[in-house]
Amino acid sequence: MVYLNNKSLSAIIIGSSKIAKIHQNYLEENKFNKFFFVGRKKEKIERFIKKNKIRNSFFIKKNLIKNIKSIITICNKTDFHQNYLDYINPRRYLLIVEKPLISVKVYESLYEKRIKYYYKKFKKLVVVYPMIFFAQSCNKYITNNKINNFNIYYYTKGDNKYEDIYIDLLPHCLIFFKEICRLKKKKLGSLKKINKKILKYENTIDLIFSNVKFKIILKEKYEGKNSKFFFSIDKKKYFRTTKIINGKFINFIKIKNKLVKLENPMRQFFFNTINNLNKKKYFIENQKISIWLSKMTYKIFNS
Repeated sequence: MVYLNNKSLSAIIIGSSKIAKIHQNYLEENKFNKFFFVGRKKEKIERFIKKNKIRNSFFIKKNLIKNIKSIITICNKTDFHQNYLDYINPRRYLLIVEKPLISVKVYESLYEKRIKYYYKKFKKLVVVYPMIFFAQSCNKYITNNKINNFNIYYYTKGDNKYEDIYIDLLPHCLIFFKEICRLKKKKLGSLKKINKKILKYENTIDLIFSNVKFKIILKEKYEGKNSKFFFSIDKKKYFRTTKIINGKFINFIKIKNKLVKLENPMRQFFFNTINNLNKKKYFIENQKISIWLSKMTYKIFNS
């Protein structure tokens, strides 16, 4: 996979989190060989680069972003996405942003107007939705012909509290649910009712659509070895298991007590994005997903 026919390909990565390293990994797979990391603290970025042994990588200040002709990925906290989206000049280069694009806590009812503004400003803006590809891989093994009740259980080792738990984890669940229903040709219908129970480290959210009931159980501070994600459709459960093999994060789905290896959804996302770089429809569809996701999150936030 090659992004451009160029011997030297650079990328600007905003942030120094685990997800920033994941972005760097897949950019490197696509022949990128120079990385400029942006953050508020130079020392933190330099520690991050050293810890992860990222070759040909440099810290740069925010004001230098405009001087480098490169793709940009935004991997910092959602509440601060708009700081960079507003600062970066309109460009034809690819701009990748971690989900969600903006925080409904910041923009509230203006979320849709703001999302449309950013997609208009950046012609090649794409938000990262790997759960679409994870759902497509899982769908091969889902035997349910009908969907009436859909539950997702997502437990992580994070330290978010109260409503910040679902603000952070909800996009994964909503996108996965929506894509499975699309693949199974299950129309959701209108959203009739929202129930939510918010505890310090656990959220339970019930979304009652006219055609399907969707329950989401989210937990932080999970004490298991790894984060846990599984789902059930009309009482039939499907379990995801993860392993790190040769430094790579591998997904499996458990079928009849056997583990079946799945494609890596982040790798699929980067591959799909780069191969659709010149297709306007790809970015239009991504915008539609971003608006739907923010709409759902906003309704839940204000319920």
